[in-house]
Amino acid sequence: MSQQRTKLMFVLPVSLRGGEQAFVRRATAFFGKEPLSQDPVKDYTAKRLKGTKGTYLVERKIGDGSVGAVYKGRRFEDGLAVGDEIAIKIGRKDPAITQRFRAEAFFLTQLSHPSILTCYDYFEDTEATFLVTELLKGAVLSDILKDMRIPIKDAVAMGILILEALEEIHSTGIVHRDLKPDNIFICEDGILKIIDFGVSRIEGGVGFTRTTMGVTMGTPEYMSPEQIASSNVDAKADLYSFGIILYELLTGTVPFKSDDPDEKTRSLMIRTQHIERTPAAVRTLNAAVSKELEAVALRLLSKDKTQRYDSATEVREDLERLRNAGSLESTTDTRPPGRRLLDRLLKR
Repeated sequence: MSQQRTKLMFVLPVSLRGGEQAFVRRATAFFGKEPLSQDPVKDYTAKRLKGTKGTYLVERKIGDGSVGAVYKGRRFEDGLAVGDEIAIKIGRKDPAITQRFRAEAFFLTQLSHPSILTCYDYFEDTEATFLVTELLKGAVLSDILKDMRIPIKDAVAMGILILEALEEIHSTGIVHRDLKPDNIFICEDGILKIIDFGVSRIEGGVGFTRTTMGVTMGTPEYMSPEQIASSNVDAKADLYSFGIILYELLTGTVPFKSDDPDEKTRSLMIRTQHIERTPAAVRTLNAAVSKELEAVALRLLSKDKTQRYDSATEVREDLERLRNAGSLESTTDTRPPGRRLLDRLLKR
């Protein structure tokens, strides 16, 4: 596996350097939208927690959800708070919440990679469940895409880091199943992290579900045809989702979408497009993309998973080959003559 670069050269826009705010927003989404009971969530500020791998000092609450909260804290040793700041997610002792925490901990503790969120501890008591992770500062990729068009070379660099993380994930037999820009975090120091393993599963084996929390298994815009059909989902489903992300990085839009105001109808329309429609060619939306790079993105989006790449490694090697050869951007102007003339006039 390539580990030549673990940081991006990409610099977050000033407007998106909000410290831990984006991470807190994603962490509180972890608890779902609807409360599962009317009992208030206990405040753990200034409490000491004894976990399975250490003791933690809860310093202050940084995010609230309907069935839990996120706190900033530190490891506690010899009567002192030590080490870097950590995030402590605390959820009400509810079967659905406990299941979700166990899922996240189960998968994260099997993974060790600079581009995957680090989980330090998981434990329970009679009142709550606790998940201790690193505290990230930066922005989720979805917010970056709303704010700006990412240069092609930066888009590919991000893609390569995502693929390196997928190599680690798939090597342990795990399928993420919800890979999307909301679950890709770009830290202020250039580190990229994949987060949220709540709907992941072992290929052909154990998985955890969010259906008891009213959350769909996956996100329509980024789901593979076989995931939509609930049939034989394996690592190639993650490669399809990565293909959607790469397409969006290169064009600024997802290939399949709907503006229907009804959520159920919108979701159904998008899922149907994944199964029945062919995505628009990347170069019709961004002529600066090379034909070779477009081919990589479109191969990842094959309806028939046997026509996709066989592994994240194979995709990464193709992207690195194109980058090293200077073949990421088109050397020919594919704009119609009238458009070229108009663009020249507008530049004067």
